[in-house]
Amino acid sequence: MSEQDQLFIQKLVHSLVTGTSATATTNHTLFSNEVVEVEGKSNESFSTLKESHVLNTLYRTNKNAEFLEQLNAFIKRKENEIERVCNVHYQEFIQAIGQLLKVRAGAENLKNKIVELNNEMQLSGEELIDKKKKLIMDKKILNNINLTIGTLKHCLGILDKTNKINIQIENHKYYSALRMVEELQTIHLSNIIQFQFAQHIQECIPLMKDRIKIAVTKEMKNWLIKIRENSRKVGNLAMEQMSNKILLKSGNNTQLTNQPSNATSIDLVINEDSEQNLIDNDYVKIDFKPLYQCLHIYDVLGESLELKNSYEEIRRQQAGSILTTPFSLKSKDNLQTFKTYINDIVGFFIIEYIVMNSTQNFRSKVWVDSLWELTINKTRDNIANQLNDCESTDLFLEIKNIVVVFIQTLESYNYPVSKLLDLMIILFEKYSRLLKQQFSTQITQIIQNEDFIPMVLNSADEYEKLLNAYTLQEDSEVILQGFPRTLSFSKSFPDSCIIVKSFIQKFYQFIQGFTQNYGEMDDLLKKSLDSLLLDDLNGSLIRKMKSKSIKLTQVVQIFHDVEYYVKACDEFEQELSRRKSSKTASDIALTHIKTKFMDSQKLAEEKIFDIINEKIDMFVELSGYNWMPDKPSTEPSSYIQDIINWLETIISTTLTNLPESIKSFVYFDVFNHLSSSLQKYLTQQTNGTQKMNIYFVETIDKDVSSIESFIESLNNPMILDCFTELRQLINLLMSPNPENFLNPSIKNKLYYSVNIHHLIILLEK
Repeated sequence: MSEQDQLFIQKLVHSLVTGTSATATTNHTLFSNEVVEVEGKSNESFSTLKESHVLNTLYRTNKNAEFLEQLNAFIKRKENEIERVCNVHYQEFIQAIGQLLKVRAGAENLKNKIVELNNEMQLSGEELIDKKKKLIMDKKILNNINLTIGTLKHCLGILDKTNKINIQIENHKYYSALRMVEELQTIHLSNIIQFQFAQHIQECIPLMKDRIKIAVTKEMKNWLIKIRENSRKVGNLAMEQMSNKILLKSGNNTQLTNQPSNATSIDLVINEDSEQNLIDNDYVKIDFKPLYQCLHIYDVLGESLELKNSYEEIRRQQAGSILTTPFSLKSKDNLQTFKTYINDIVGFFIIEYIVMNSTQNFRSKVWVDSLWELTINKTRDNIANQLNDCESTDLFLEIKNIVVVFIQTLESYNYPVSKLLDLMIILFEKYSRLLKQQFSTQITQIIQNEDFIPMVLNSADEYEKLLNAYTLQEDSEVILQGFPRTLSFSKSFPDSCIIVKSFIQKFYQFIQGFTQNYGEMDDLLKKSLDSLLLDDLNGSLIRKMKSKSIKLTQVVQIFHDVEYYVKACDEFEQELSRRKSSKTASDIALTHIKTKFMDSQKLAEEKIFDIINEKIDMFVELSGYNWMPDKPSTEPSSYIQDIINWLETIISTTLTNLPESIKSFVYFDVFNHLSSSLQKYLTQQTNGTQKMNIYFVETIDKDVSSIESFIESLNNPMILDCFTELRQLINLLMSPNPENFLNPSIKNKLYYSVNIHHLIILLEK
C-alpha cells in the first residue's frame, strides 16, 4: 500500500470514529474519478454522503482488508491513550468511589427511615382517606342535587312561561305570546333539550304557534263580520258628507241624499287614532287593531301570503254578498233599499282604501282595483236593470242624486269611475225618455182637451201665473186696463209653455251635480226637446186641425197660438242658455222648430181656406136656382145673402185678429172659390142638356152684383178681380150683341177673361 493510501485511510478512520469531515484535497488517482461534489448542501449531509461513498468504493476496490488493519491500529492507539489518562486520575477516582459508597450507605438508611415514616403515615391516614373519600362522594351528591334543583327550577320556569303564553293568548295579546314562544324555543329550551320534558315542550311549540295563529285569525274574521255591518254606516256617513260638499259648492241647502246628519266632517270617517287604530265618532266606531295584529303575527310567522289570500277571498265573498243584495227602484217606498245597497258599497271600498294605505305589502292595489272593477260592472248592470221598473221622473232625480254622490265619493278615494259615468248616461237616457213621455202625454192631453177659444184673465194672480209661462209683449198700460181681459191665445198656449219650461228645468235638474259628458246630455236634450215641440206639441196641433170636427174659430185660434209658439221659442232658447250644463257648451238654437211652427201656420191658413170653401160649397149646393124663371128676380138670392151675412160675421169676428196679409189671402181665396163655385154650378154638365133663359142670367147678375158690392165694402184691392171672369161672362150673355166676342179688339177690352169653353156651354144652355 502506498504511503498516500495509508494516510488517506487513517484520516478516513479518524473521521468515521470522531464524526468529523474527512474531505481530502489530494488528487489520489484511486478516488479522483469517483468523488462527486454536491454544492449547496450542508456539511453534515455532504460528509455522510461522501463517507458512504468512500466505504462503498473501498468494498468495490477490495481495499477493506487494509481499511480494517488501519482501523484496528487506530483503536489500539486510542486504548493506550485512555489507559494513560486513567493512570493519571486513578487516586481521584478511588476517592470519588469511596465517597459514593458512603453516600450510598447514607441514602440506604434514609430510604429505610422514609419507608418507615411512610408506613406510619399510611397507618395514621387511612381514617382520613376514608373520610376524604366520603366527603368527595357527598360533594358529588350535593352537586347533583344542586344541578337537579336548578334544572327543576328551569323546567318550572318553562312551565310558567308556557302557562303565561296561554294567558297571553286568552288576553288577546298574541304578539307577546308569540315572542314568548320564540324566546322559549331559542333560549330556555336549548339548555335542557336533552330531557324528554324539554323535547315534549319543543314538539308543542308548533302547536302553540298554530293556536296563536288560529286565535288571531278568528279574531280577524270576527272583525271582518263586524266591519261588514259597520261599513254601511261608514258609507252612509261618507255619502252624507259628500252630499253636503256638493250642496255647499252649489249654494243649495237641501240635502241631495236626504240622509240624517251624523257628523260634521268626512274626516270623522277616516280619522285613525295612532294608538288604537280607530275610526271613531259618535255615529260609528271601527277598531282596525284586530287586522293589524293579525297581519303582524302572520308576518312574524312568515305566512303573510296566506293571510293575504285568505283576506282577499273573504272580502271577495263579502263584496259578492253586497252585490247580490236585492233592491228595487219601482217606487219611493223601495228607495231605502237602494240607499242601503249604495252605502254598503261605499263603506266597503272606503275600508279597503284605509287598509290599503295604512299597511305595507298587504292589500295590493291590483287586487283592490280588480275587486272594484268587478263591483262596478255588477253595480252598473244591477242599477240599469232596476231602472226598467222606474216610472217616476221625481224618483229618477232622487236616484240620480244618490248616484252622483256615490260617484264623487268614491272618486275622492281615487277609484276609477268612468264606467259609472257611463251609468249616468244610461240613467240620463232613461230619465229623458220617461220625462219626454210624461210631458208628451201632458201636452197631448192639453191640446186634445182644448176648445181653442181666447184665454180670459180674471185677476192679477192669473196674470202673474201667466208671466211665469210667457212674457207678454204688450205695454203695461194695456195690462193695467183691468180684468177680466181677453188675450189673443188660448189657455193651452201658456199651459204648454209651462210644460216645456218645466221639461227643460227637470232636464237640467238631472244634470245638476254631474260634471261630465255635457255634449251627450245637451244632444239628448236637443233631441227630446225637438220631439216634444215638433212631434207632440206641433203634431197635436196639426192632428187637431186635421180633425173633421174642427171649427173655423178653432183653426183661427190655432193659427194665433202657433204664432205665439214661434215667439215662445225665443224664450225657450233663453231658458236653455240660462240652464245649459256648461259655460263652454254651445247654445241650443230652435230655428228649425220655428220653421216647423211656421209651416203649421201655413197649414192653418190652408185649413181656414178649406173650411170656408166647404161652407161656401154647401151654400152653393143649397142655392136651388130656377133655370127657366118666368120673370127676373128683383132681389139677390137668399143663399147669396146668407153667404154675405156669414162672411160678414166671420170677417168681423173670427178673422178680425188675423194679420192683414193673411186676411187678404183668406178673402182672395174665399171669393175666388165662390166665383169658381158659381161658374162650376153654371157650367156643370148633366145627363140632359140643362136649359136656361135670360131671366136666370139676370138673377145670377143680381147675385154677383150683390157679392161685388160686398167686396167693394171691404176696401181690399187684392180681391176686386175675383169675379172678373164671371162678370164678363154674365155681361156677354146679357149683351144684345154677343157676336162682339168674336171681335178681337172688343174681346180684349170687355171679355178678356172669358173662358171660351165655359161660354160655349152657357150658350148651348
